[in-house]
Amino acid sequence: MRKSRLIILFAVLLLLLLSTCGTGPDFEIVKTVKETKSYGSPYVKITVRNIGDGIGYNVSCDVLAKRGNNIVDSGFAYFANGANIEPGESATDEAVFFDLSSHSNYDNLKYELDWLSR
Repeated sequence: MRKSRLIILFAVLLLLLLSTCGTGPDFEIVKTVKETKSYGSPYVKITVRNIGDGIGYNVSCDVLAKRGNNIVDSGFAYFANGANIEPGESATDEAVFFDLSSHSNYDNLKYELDWLSR
């Protein structure tokens, strides 16, 4: 009986410890704006925000321009030049499409965020 109480106490303490630990950084895209560069390439200006409780760095976003099931071009955004983005902070960068002549050359965009944790 005493051994089972210790196991239950240990399990409860472990759950309390895990519930007080943070989940780390978590990023979401909060804004996208489609624009065109002066030299004619379409791009997407992307703003991300750290909605987690940890510091993220090397935050990047691959953007795939798709027509149907075909990927017709891709762009890449690298936020804050790889520097730390604290909880609650936002950063903006641009993903340029060099093989497209306008935003009408694709049907939809697929965004893939990636980051590292401090």
